[in-house]
Amino acid sequence: MCQNTGLPPKKLREDVLVSVGMTAIMPTEDGLEALRHLSVQLNAHFRYWEILVIADAEEAANIAPLFNVVPNLRLLKVRVGTSTYRRRFVLASEAIGDVLVMSTGPEATNLDLVTMIETSINEASLVISRRRKGNLLDPLIGVLGKASGFHVSTREMQTVVYPRSMLEMLAARPDKDLALRFAPRDASVKITETLVPENLVLERRGLRGTGRRLALIQKLMVNLAPRVLGYLSILSALVAFAALLFVCYVVGVWIFFDAIQAGWITTSLLLSGTAAFLGLAVFCLASGLQMIIDLVSPDMGRDVIEERSTVDLFSEVMTELNVDYDPNGIEAAQPPEKK
Repeated sequence: MCQNTGLPPKKLREDVLVSVGMTAIMPTEDGLEALRHLSVQLNAHFRYWEILVIADAEEAANIAPLFNVVPNLRLLKVRVGTSTYRRRFVLASEAIGDVLVMSTGPEATNLDLVTMIETSINEASLVISRRRKGNLLDPLIGVLGKASGFHVSTREMQTVVYPRSMLEMLAARPDKDLALRFAPRDASVKITETLVPENLVLERRGLRGTGRRLALIQKLMVNLAPRVLGYLSILSALVAFAALLFVCYVVGVWIFFDAIQAGWITTSLLLSGTAAFLGLAVFCLASGLQMIIDLVSPDMGRDVIEERSTVDLFSEVMTELNVDYDPNGIEAAQPPEKK
């Protein structure tokens, strides 16, 4: 008599809907096979899942054969020339899952996406993938990212897993293009790091992505505008104040000194007056631009990120009112104690 000693099949997780979005996929046999393999992995671990692929009109024709081999597939056509950052926002808007994975075809084959998804669900955190080593520009990029309010590094890969609540918060930010690519420096954003295995050699980043990297640096510099305006307004106010003090000094010299170099007073008043005017003008412009930015920036509504308390109001109310609850659902007031 033969006995089946095989392990029972693993129960599929049914409490979440998983969305996996691809911002770019190679329309080759290897690329399509990698996506089919990913669908097999998702189907083996989750009951409900979907795969979203973003492509422009030219790429969509080459990806169409996937519908014959990959179930739960959604192909999103976008305009030609849509940037990678805009594609990530489209994925955040179109995905319906409780958790969303944003990745690319080459990276998805080299990472354990299922483990990253499980980590994001269980820890309610943003799971990011990183290389073990960066390049020579890593310190400079890191400083620029820190000044812009993001965790930016040349080690960062494009694969990130977002819980639904965190995804909606990031997609509502005015700087959503960067927030959906790099983790913000925000206490409300919990980050979990996943490193590429040591035995895995990733494809070298060639010159193909130079334009995208330059666009990233430009976006980081633009995102510095609110902070730069704040420093500029303070500096211009100090310049105007110093110029006014120098005007007072020139007037004092003119009143109390007899021997003064010819033309010094008029030249000094002209220079200090010009500096004071420019300082006040720049201060007003910088302050006005800051006010405009504050007015057009949406309210994130996440000022309180955690609460700890020892207050138990409901217990105190029950004690003070001296009310008991009958198991049948009828409230009964206790009679006062006899003295």
